[in-house]
Amino acid sequence: AASIAKMITEHGVNGAWLTAALFNAIVDDAPSSLRGLRQLLIGGEALSPSHVRRALQALPDTEIINGYGPTECTTFATTYSIPKSLSPDATSIPIGRPIADTQAHVLGPDLAPVPVGHEGELYVAGRGVARGYLGRPELDAERFVTLPELPGVRMYRTGDLVRRRPDGLLEYVGRADQQVKVRGYRIELGEIEARLSALPGVSSCAVIARPDASGSKRLIAYVVPT
Repeated sequence: AASIAKMITEHGVNGAWLTAALFNAIVDDAPSSLRGLRQLLIGGEALSPSHVRRALQALPDTEIINGYGPTECTTFATTYSIPKSLSPDATSIPIGRPIADTQAHVLGPDLAPVPVGHEGELYVAGRGVARGYLGRPELDAERFVTLPELPGVRMYRTGDLVRRRPDGLLEYVGRADQQVKVRGYRIELGEIEARLSALPGVSSCAVIARPDASGSKRLIAYVVPT
């Protein structure tokens, strides 16, 4: 935290982007080290409301923004400027609204739009959507889709479950598969379980991602021996 504070002061840094895990670590150490920033973007995984509240108190002159978006959508797809008066009852931070030249569609299993307030999978379209995966046509077909109702619109299937609030803000709910993010890295829990199950003496297993004391996620494996 001290080195970050020194860099902000010496170089006149007024904007920064931090992963959620790094943000949590700085807030636990010394949130005041980020003073001087006019704008702070954080993301990479779901934010910890308790850490955000502490940062809001320590950084009254800094706009804190939750930035959401997979790599396939050129980093950010939606953003949410967190209000200084964040509700003390808030258990999650919205991921906000689409940025310019970006559209966010909340669709059900039948790829039809879901009503406001209902859970659905998030599909992102717009100029930031990637062309595809190099040499992976089968993965392209799985993750990049088009709909007859939206001719010419190519969407990326994020695998993230969200709901749209009446005010238009998107709320992150969870994953539609077993993928999780730990310190900004994508991890498939099923792959880890498969490796554990292959070890001698393991009858069955389960792997989950749970927050530790600082609010950052860590992997925990439960194993049943033979």
